[in-house]
Amino acid sequence: CSSNIFAVSTFIKYPQNPILQNGQNPSIIKDNNQYKMWYDVNYGQGWRVNYAYSPDGINNWVIPYQTILPVGSTDNFEKETSNPYVLYNPSSHLYQMWYTGIGQNWSGGPDRFRLGYATSHDGINWTKYDWILKGTEGSWDSGGIARGEYIIYKDGIYQIWYAATDEGFNW
Repeated sequence: CSSNIFAVSTFIKYPQNPILQNGQNPSIIKDNNQYKMWYDVNYGQGWRVNYAYSPDGINNWVIPYQTILPVGSTDNFEKETSNPYVLYNPSSHLYQMWYTGIGQNWSGGPDRFRLGYATSHDGINWTKYDWILKGTEGSWDSGGIARGEYIIYKDGIYQIWYAATDEGFNW
């Protein structure tokens, strides 16, 4: 038996879209009475993570043109950063960010992307940690692990959905 399913939505597209230009992959949370957004931007030096905030999430965005997640890693892998996903943990009073570290050989071959993790007390100044996920040489994920876009914290456990690439796949 086959049936067609139709979805009905009451969403109305905001007529002044886009509200942010030259940025992508936003991660937005509401903290007290302020919307906070972390997003990708490229001002000519490669992909970086920027920060913006707004009282209503639509108007009056304050966008400081600075990189808030420093580029570089202790193993010299990281050339660029992108795809931030941010959660606020009220019990530890910490912002937690999962992001994609992009390596020197991002256009092809093995070990192009790694999934990083950072924490912050204010959402602006971040402390980065060692890589939490990276590809395995000769395996299906040898191209790298990237885009920790869906992260859920429930009952003391983090669950993450991510993208993995092999050596023949390019983004």
